[in-house]
Amino acid sequence: MDAIAAAANVSKQTVYSHFSNKDELFRQCILSKVRAYGLDVADFDPAMPLDAALTEIGHRFLGLLGDDDVIRMHQQLIAETATFPKLANTFYETGPKATIDAIATFIAANTAAGQSAVADPQEAASDFLLLIEGHYMKRRLMHTAVPMTAQERNDKVTGAVDKILRLYDTTEAA
Repeated sequence: MDAIAAAANVSKQTVYSHFSNKDELFRQCILSKVRAYGLDVADFDPAMPLDAALTEIGHRFLGLLGDDDVIRMHQQLIAETATFPKLANTFYETGPKATIDAIATFIAANTAAGQSAVADPQEAASDFLLLIEGHYMKRRLMHTAVPMTAQERNDKVTGAVDKILRLYDTTEAA
């Protein structure tokens, strides 16, 4: 909290007046990144074709994975979870799980709107993000990933969308 107050050029008390504790500050930092990359999918219309929505989500997610601040946060989190195990749970619930839940909610609404027929939106959302992430995140965390070209990003997203649609969307099978 001292470092944050110093960086913001405010008193520690001012930081505490906005965030009741360190956990809340951490949670808000994570939420800020999720929103900044549009992974809360609040701007998505359920009537949007599922492939178009997943393509946009995939590109947004790759943007998040390419964010150096996100990588540093992951690295710091990994280093601190043995000492502060609650941090890992806060991170998971606020970041990855909230993102999966938001995407699953969109997929369910998309199915209800007749645009798709996904029986398990939660599993489809989770699998989709895992397909996008692949080994890229591990390599980013270990500083061994080279930046993806625009073509590589497009290929990664297109491949993940195609796989998810084949696995989960039964619209064409009906």
